[in-house]
Amino acid sequence: MEQKTLLTINETAQAFGVPAFFVRTKVKRGEFPVFMAGTRAYISREVFSEFLATGGQRYDAAQLAGR
Repeated sequence: MEQKTLLTINETAQAFGVPAFFVRTKVKRGEFPVFMAGTRAYISREVFSEFLATGGQRYDAAQLAGR
């Protein structure tokens, strides 16, 4: 089965084994980019994985532009 590219906060928490509160707090603080659809935030699986791999380093526009 193919993995989803964009995940909700709860799906992200479940997929990466972290509390939903942790993900929700990081989203509210703007520590990594999310896609908003109304009030729902969607998180890129790849971006969140990189966020965790770098020890929670904040993303900046230049880092995203290099993709």
